Amino acid sequence: MPPKLYLIDTTIELLVNDSFIDSKTYAFDLLDRNLSRNIVRTGEVNTTIPGEYKLHYSVADFCGNTAAATRTVKVRSSYTEADSTRPVIVLEGPDTVWMDYY
Repeated sequence: MPPKLYLIDTTIELLVNDSFIDSKTYAFDLLDRNLSRNIVRTGEVNTTIPGEYKLHYSVADFCGNTAAATRTVKVRSSYTEADSTRPVIVLEGPDTVWMDYY
């Protein structure tokens, strides 16, 4: 049975010249237990150049079973580009509320 590889934050968004700190990554195996120290990461992030970067993670247990995962790092040139998703307002409950006041 292959190990399990867990990425905290599969997508990270940064602004140009921000510091990139790789989020936590964990690996566990039923027999070998914690394999987090054995995780190999390939790929680079250049925070001085806007773009989308892929980081690839892989780990193998002592029987040779492997697991892999990918993290996307998006380097944006401005706040507008980084936050282009419109907010969503969700109303919970009735759309009209009557209040009595004295």
